Amino acid sequence: MSEFITVDISAEAIVRYKKRVSMSRVDYEKYLAICEEYPRDIDNKLLAIAIKYDFEPSNDVIEDIADPEEVEFTPVTDKSQITTGDKEDE
Repeated sequence: MSEFITVDISAEAIVRYKKRVSMSRVDYEKYLAICEEYPRDIDNKLLAIAIKYDFEPSNDVIEDIADPEEVEFTPVTDKSQITTGDKEDE
């Protein structure tokens, strides 16, 4: 029996992204109209406007991130997913 086991560590965290841009008034008015007209499921419409301004959720625009919650350790039982860098004896 080995002293090591290969596991996948995963966690969830709430992330807030922020990027400052110079937006056209037309697009800002469109944003306000979407918020008024579509109170539900508006994220895709708003994201389409944000992407127009090169806003892509990535590490360089993280403003704040919560501490990880619900940390899980899941054993990797499929030997084909274990790479040579993983420290596990067979």
